[in-house]
Amino acid sequence: MNSNRSEKEASRQSRIFTVSVLLMPAIIMYATPIPTVSVGELWIILLIGVMIPDMISKHRRLRCNCFCWYLLYAFFSTLVISIVFLCTAFYDPLDMGERVLRDAFYFSVVFIFGAEYFNYTYALKIIKRIAIILSIYMVVQYITYSLLGVQLPNVIPFLKTNISGGYLGEELLERIGRSASYDGYLRVSGFFSEPAVCAHFLSVALLLELFPAVGKIKDFTTSFLYTIALVLTFSVNAYVAIVVCWGIWVLFNGKNRKKSGLITTILVFSIMTAGIVMIASNDITKRVFERLFLLGDTSITEGSSVVRVLRGMSFYFEMPTFFQIFGSGFGNFIQFKDIYGITTIYETADEYMNTNAYILVSSGIIGFILFVGSLYTIAKKRITVSKMILLIVIMFGFSSSIYSSAQFVIMLSFILYAPKKEEMLNEIKNCHIT
Repeated sequence: MNSNRSEKEASRQSRIFTVSVLLMPAIIMYATPIPTVSVGELWIILLIGVMIPDMISKHRRLRCNCFCWYLLYAFFSTLVISIVFLCTAFYDPLDMGERVLRDAFYFSVVFIFGAEYFNYTYALKIIKRIAIILSIYMVVQYITYSLLGVQLPNVIPFLKTNISGGYLGEELLERIGRSASYDGYLRVSGFFSEPAVCAHFLSVALLLELFPAVGKIKDFTTSFLYTIALVLTFSVNAYVAIVVCWGIWVLFNGKNRKKSGLITTILVFSIMTAGIVMIASNDITKRVFERLFLLGDTSITEGSSVVRVLRGMSFYFEMPTFFQIFGSGFGNFIQFKDIYGITTIYETADEYMNTNAYILVSSGIIGFILFVGSLYTIAKKRITVSKMILLIVIMFGFSSSIYSSAQFVIMLSFILYAPKKEEMLNEIKNCHIT
């Protein structure tokens, strides 16, 4: 009896943790009285307070995989380089400490608690429900604004957010409304903080539909719904996600020699090509493609997209060779920049850059190789969708700052805890035998 009760309790904790991780992008934008801690982060911290005693009582051991080599290298290289800075120049370790604590929190959610409590099968059901509701709401947001001029909220108006220094929800909505009036259209974001976050979340949901586990059926209706929602964000990230997700699906299924599979691939490819042509010819979406193409113009040094994509790599190639190899340490960017007097034409007051550049600047080429190599080693042993999500993580790494974020946790969780190939094959064999 006690055994059954403990199993039910463990299952309940696993489901609560899984749902909490998948909802983090929606609730992480709301602020708490604790500085720099969001509602989403505080909720996970409270869950951790419950899960730690549970893990101790069950004598759970920490599960290590090859990604731990990257984490260990990132921590110790940051520690050693920070000590060197402390001895040779006026150096304040508080920035480094705050950043390391933040990274430690997010990675512990994935690797320590996710290993015990992230329920992959249950997560597939929940992310689909959330993504469908999100996509429908985004379509309704766009139609309502286009036809009636009514702006449906993406935030709770009376709650304080941690966006742009702490706007109230109603202030953020007013800001979005002014931008929509100026542009002539609304960039929808559902109930997330911004369109890019929708792109990150829906890209994972889309890949899970396009590359289901063996024996599962592809849901093209849902996939097209996600794609429409991605288009309505008018985000460069979203358009990159559409091209990458559907592009790798066409390439992957093109290898299928079955006639029915080939016909389906050709049909979907034709529909997507027609859709891209229509999107590209639209005056509104032209602006999105223009933002993408302007990235190749080195004379353009302003705009969030340009700075995010180009600044970090430009800074990396200005670093001394030693630091290009070993990194400058996480959380040291601002002080490292001042110590060595490095400037670029893409200047901001903080460490604003894309994820891949941030890993290169902070942990060097060694850290970047460990990061990508360890994730690939894990993903290649798992079902196809795990590798596809890793690919989209790398692609977003060139255009987004997702390191230590809620959507980054979701992506890593679906990479790390996807079933292994042999597990799926054994499950199918057992089903046939039964």
